[in-house]
Amino acid sequence: MLILGFSVFQISAAKAQNNTPLTLDSAISRALKNNLQIRSAGLSVEEAKALQKSGTDIPKTELMLTQDPTSGGNMDNAIGITQTIAWPGLYKNQRKLLDQQTLLAERSRHLTRAEITRHVRSAWYAYLLNRETLRILNYQDSVYKGFVKRQRSGLKPAKPRIWN
Repeated sequence: MLILGFSVFQISAAKAQNNTPLTLDSAISRALKNNLQIRSAGLSVEEAKALQKSGTDIPKTELMLTQDPTSGGNMDNAIGITQTIAWPGLYKNQRKLLDQQTLLAERSRHLTRAEITRHVRSAWYAYLLNRETLRILNYQDSVYKGFVKRQRSGLKPAKPRIWN
C-alpha cells in the first residue's frame, strides 16, 4: 500500500509538471501502460502462442549407413532410414495442453490488469479521502484560530455559521 501511495504521489508530481488534470481514468491508463507486471504478462502470452506451434513437433528423419565385413572378406553395406512418430493421440494432447497454457497466460494477464486497476483505484480514492480530510481539518483549524483570537481580544464569540 505504501508503494501505491508513493505512486499516487509521483502521479500528482507528474500532474504538477505537465499541468494536465489527472483523472482516475488517466491514472489507470498510465498505470496499465507503464506497469512491468503487465508487460511481463503480455510476454508470457506471446511465448505461449509461439509454443503452440511445437505441439506437433515430429523428430527428424535419421539416415544410417553401416559397413560390416562379412566372413567372406567382402564389405556388406547397408543403408537405413528411420522416422520416429509418436501415437497420434500424443500430438493431439500436446496441442490441447499448449492451448490451455495459452488460455491460462491470457487469463493471468487479464487478472494482472484487473489487480493493477484495483490498486490504482484504491490509491486514488484514498488520496481523495485524505485530501478532503485535510480540507476539513484546515477549516476546523481556522475556526479554532478565530475563536482563540476573539477570546484573546475580549470579543464575544460570533454566531456559529452552518458548514456544508
